[in-house]
Amino acid sequence: MACVCVFNGSGIKIACIKSKYLIMKALALCGLVLTTMILSCTKSTGIDGQQRSQLLINKKWQLAKLVAKTDSGTTTINGVDSLPDFRKDDYLLMKADSTYEYNDNLVLRPGQSSQVLDAGNWLLIAGNHALELHSTIYTRTYPPFQILELNATTMQLETKSASDGSVVQMTFRVMQ
Repeated sequence: MACVCVFNGSGIKIACIKSKYLIMKALALCGLVLTTMILSCTKSTGIDGQQRSQLLINKKWQLAKLVAKTDSGTTTINGVDSLPDFRKDDYLLMKADSTYEYNDNLVLRPGQSSQVLDAGNWLLIAGNHALELHSTIYTRTYPPFQILELNATTMQLETKSASDGSVVQMTFRVMQ
């Protein structure tokens, strides 16, 4: 006869099981639960939401690299080179009050009367591993950006384009 500990909302209970089949089933279930608990407690980055927020805010993030992969397998590497000059120097500024601005920099867009190209609110989601931007200018929420890398000088994001389903990776660097 084997005894098994059972965890539930009211505490721990000890149950005795006579059947070998039920013992094996209970052990397998316990192994699955323990594995799930261990994996769910593991953090891939070692930083929490507060630290991620601090890394994001009050910096001018400029697009340094743009890679797009279509469903058909076509890959555009460093699409920044093909952008017009007035887009190459634009930057994203995220503020401590959870707002953001996407700004024109020195080379202005033709016919643009405002330096602010887009603005709205930002939020860390999915366990602080994704970034959501909601534009108050265009009244839309962009598809979430998965945070692939984030440190004091580099931010790499990935998203799926809503228009054609392509996967887009963007690497931003802090402007000097």
